Amino acid sequence: MRKKIYVLVNFILFCLLSQGVWALVFTARDNAFTIDLPSTWTKVESPTDYLSLKNNSGATMRFVIIDNCFDRACLDEVIEKEVQNLTKRKFQIIKNEYTGEILRETEFSTGDPLISFDFTKQNLLFTAGYFLSGGKGYNVGIRGIPDTEAYYLLSFISPVPKEEVSALQSADQANSSVGIADVEESDLLDSENINTLEEKPKIQARKQENPKLNLSKKTFKICIIILLCYFLLWGAAFFFKTFFPSKIEQSASNPNSPYPLQGKRLYGSPDLFLRLHDNLGDHYVATCSRWGGLFVFSGLVAVLFFSLARLVFAILALKAQHPSLIINTFYSLSYLFSICSFIIFLAGMVLNIVFPYKYLFYDSQGEMLYKCVQKGFSFLYEQYFIVKQDGHIVCKLTRKNFSLLRTWKIFDADKEIAEIKEQGLVKSILRRIFGHLFGFFRSNYSIKAQMNSSGEIRSASKVAMQFNVSLDKPQALPADIMLVFSAVLFMRDRDKSFPWIN
Repeated sequence: MRKKIYVLVNFILFCLLSQGVWALVFTARDNAFTIDLPSTWTKVESPTDYLSLKNNSGATMRFVIIDNCFDRACLDEVIEKEVQNLTKRKFQIIKNEYTGEILRETEFSTGDPLISFDFTKQNLLFTAGYFLSGGKGYNVGIRGIPDTEAYYLLSFISPVPKEEVSALQSADQANSSVGIADVEESDLLDSENINTLEEKPKIQARKQENPKLNLSKKTFKICIIILLCYFLLWGAAFFFKTFFPSKIEQSASNPNSPYPLQGKRLYGSPDLFLRLHDNLGDHYVATCSRWGGLFVFSGLVAVLFFSLARLVFAILALKAQHPSLIINTFYSLSYLFSICSFIIFLAGMVLNIVFPYKYLFYDSQGEMLYKCVQKGFSFLYEQYFIVKQDGHIVCKLTRKNFSLLRTWKIFDADKEIAEIKEQGLVKSILRRIFGHLFGFFRSNYSIKAQMNSSGEIRSASKVAMQFNVSLDKPQALPADIMLVFSAVLFMRDRDKSFPWIN
C-alpha cells in the first residue's frame, strides 16, 4: 500500500508541476541577453533586428539596439521622445487606473533598469520596453499581446553585466545598431500604414471577432442551456416525488420466516446510517464514513462552478477594450479557486484509496455484531470480508468494476452462494446521466442463490432511500448474511442525485 501511495503522489505532482517545463530560451546576437518564453514562440531571422520572435497567434516581439545609449538618462530621453511621437500620431497611451502614470519600471538582478509602457490604436495593442544590458540600451516592441501578459514576458529577460560583454559584441555593434528614428518607425509599426494592420489576421485585437471568442460564446451558451434543462428536470422530479412518492408493494409473508428484509436510510450526519430489520422483529443499524466521497463531490462541483465563472470573465475581458480591475481580479480568483477545488477533489480520491471502506453493524442494544472491511485494491474488482466481533470470517463479497450493471457475488468458506445483479440497462444508463432523480432511477437488483432460489432487492421510488429484500427459499441464504450484504450494497453503491459514473 505504501508503494502505491508513493506512486500516486508522484503522478499527481507530475501532472500539477509539469506544465512549466515547456519553455525555450532565446539568445540575442553576441549573447547580449537571453529571454525565456513558452514553446509557442519561435525565432525569426531578420537582418535589421537584434532579435526577432514570433508567436503562433501572430504576435511579435522585436529587439533592437538604441544607438549611442549607455545609461539611464539616455533611456529617459528616448522614452520621452517616443511618447511625444506616438501622441502626435494619434496613438492612445494606456495609463495606470490608480496612479495615472504611463510608465512601469523595475530592475533586473544585475541592477539594470527595465521601463515599459503600453499604447493602442484602432484596437491594436502595443507594448514598448527599454532596458540596459552590458552597458548598452535596447528597445523591445511587442505587438498583439495584452498589456498584463506583455509585462509578464518582459520580466523573463536576463541581461548580462557590463563587465561580461565580449569584445566581439562591441566590435559588431556598429553593424547591428538601429537609430532612434528607425526604432520609432520600424520596430513598433513595421514601417506599414496603420490602417493596413487592422486587416491582418495575425494581429490580436480585443474588439475583433476572432474564432476563439466565437467558440467561447458557443461553448458558454451550450453549457448554460444544458444546465438549465438539467435543473428544470431536477426540480420537476423533486416536486413530483415530494408530493407523490411511490412505496414498495408489500406481499404476503410467512410470519415464521425472516424474509422480507427491510432497510431505510437515517439522515442527520455526514456519515451514512441505515436502519435494518427482518420479518421477525430484529432490528440493526449499519454505518460507514463518507468523508472521502464528500470531498470528491464538493471538489468536483466547485471545479465546474469556478471553471464556468472563469469562462464568463474571460469572455467579458475579450469584449472589453481595457478590462477593469474587477474583471481581472475575479478572473484570477476563479482560476485560483478552480485549482484549490481540484486539490480537494484529489484529496477525496486519495482518502477513498488509502482508507478502504469500513462498514459496522450493531444490534438494537448498540453491541457490534459484524464489521465489513475491504481487502486489497484492484481496478477490475473489489473484495470485502464480513467478520464477526470475535474475528471469525462469515463470508466474502466481491464486486465487479467497470460494468454497466452492478454485479455482486457472495461466497462462504467453500463456494459461491449467491449472485446479485442490477436490473434494467436503460435505467442504469439514465441514472449515470441524470442521477436517480429522487427515486425515478433508483437501482433494483435480482438475486440468484443456491438451491435454485431467486429473489429481488427493490428500492422505493421516493426521495428517501428505502429497500426491501425478498427470497423465495429463505433456507438458501441466511437472513443475517443477506441483511449485512444489502446494507453494504446500498452504502457502497449509493445512487447519486447528480450524474455519476457508478
